[in-house]
Amino acid sequence: MSEHHRANVPDLTDPLLVEFSSRYYLTSSPLHLTFTDYGYPASQCHLAAKHCAMTKGGRRVHGWAVWKIGDFLVAEHHSVWDDGNRLVDVTPPKFGGDRILFIRDDASDLIQNDDIFVMWCDRTTLSQIMFLCNNEKHEEPNWGLRPDNAAITSFCAKYGLTPTDMLTDTTHG
Repeated sequence: MSEHHRANVPDLTDPLLVEFSSRYYLTSSPLHLTFTDYGYPASQCHLAAKHCAMTKGGRRVHGWAVWKIGDFLVAEHHSVWDDGNRLVDVTPPKFGGDRILFIRDDASDLIQNDDIFVMWCDRTTLSQIMFLCNNEKHEEPNWGLRPDNAAITSFCAKYGLTPTDMLTDTTHG
């Protein structure tokens, strides 16, 4: 789903959250996070949260930013920063506003397979579509991204990172 779709932040009591968590084997409780502006661009949550962990302490945490569109949910793989006391969303929400619904998922780490970064597809509660990639039905739960992607290399150049800093590690998440 893109920014052009009408999406809302689900209520914590939305019954679809139970269905979503069950479908994707998520055990963490959903919570609302308010966006805190650290100057990072939208759509670079994995690198932004990792940069915060590397420069300010704490850890990056992976999970899902969940949105309600009509009568179904769509979740994008998302990273936030754990500053040691709380989880902080440091990138502007995809569909606007100043908050998201976040479900932590420590199993959704970012790895490299050969010369490709393994990225997670969007998830849905639609019965016939489990995974979306670029707003299209996708049969697999993940997709590949080249480390020399312009958005990654541009972000890394600006913040003094390398593309492999996007990957999950034991020190900063």
